[in-house]
Amino acid sequence: MLSNPDSFHVQLIFTTINRDAKGRPSFRDRHINTDRNQYFNPASTVKMPLAFLALEKLRKLGIWKWTPMLTDSAWSGQTAVQTDTSAANNLPSVANYIKKIFLVSDNDAYNRLYEFLGQGYIHDQLRAKGYKDVRIVRRFVSMDEEQNRHTNPVRFVQNGETIYSQPAAYNQGAFDYSKTILVGHSHWDRNDSLIPTPMDFTKHNFYPLEDLHRLLRSVIFPESAGKAKFNLQEDDYRFLYRWMSALPSESDHPRYDTTEFFDSYTKFFRFKDGRRKIPDHVRVFNKTGWSYGYLTDVAYFTDFRITWSSWCRGIFT
Repeated sequence: MLSNPDSFHVQLIFTTINRDAKGRPSFRDRHINTDRNQYFNPASTVKMPLAFLALEKLRKLGIWKWTPMLTDSAWSGQTAVQTDTSAANNLPSVANYIKKIFLVSDNDAYNRLYEFLGQGYIHDQLRAKGYKDVRIVRRFVSMDEEQNRHTNPVRFVQNGETIYSQPAAYNQGAFDYSKTILVGHSHWDRNDSLIPTPMDFTKHNFYPLEDLHRLLRSVIFPESAGKAKFNLQEDDYRFLYRWMSALPSESDHPRYDTTEFFDSYTKFFRFKDGRRKIPDHVRVFNKTGWSYGYLTDVAYFTDFRITWSSWCRGIFT
């Protein structure tokens, strides 16, 4: 693969983490073919920043993450959500959406967080944290550019009473599409017909690998994040650590058919090939993406045989 870079477009960042006598981490990054101008489709990895931003927004609003969130519709292509049969109480919530995003990379859960945040808000917040090149402009459902600029009205309810109502939103902000992005020499269209021209990714989502890498580090090691740090509390971090590393078989709500959603279903690096069992002493905190031939995994590995710290023990016992 490395000897055929034009065919495989491999990019790799590997970080060694060392700790001093007081447990403070230091990082050493190694790069192979990393190029933020070399496009790859981030696919489901864009769900990770939306999970972080949704928890941060709830903190700003003073709303508990398990509070039922009801989604209405107000524009072409939008759909409403009033129930969630995968939840213990049959009601949708930001918390349950985040669980599904990390457990099985659920597309609808991502769409609902996209709608809660709004396209403009997503970019304003990420740019303020230093992610100036990131572009998240699409739901994972068939919609055109204009439909994706419109996001649904959302309500949070408690004991039958609306405690927060967010109107439908429209993002008027401009995106820089001046650089045409063409990949390959042919592609399949939605009708499974082979088109003998490159695939046009100019207006697709975009998230450079360096930024995805930095984003994950900002939550695993928030003390090192600087201005990229999310405004989260200890309870938020513990929730994220739990579900970023959890396996489908460890969830009761939602409950998954583990013949389809096997334990390494979203643990691509090292384990998904051959549906290998993940050793009990290993936890992988990650988000994967797989679309248009691009395969991505941004992951933090912990081996409890080496590091069974109070941080790990508090999350998993």
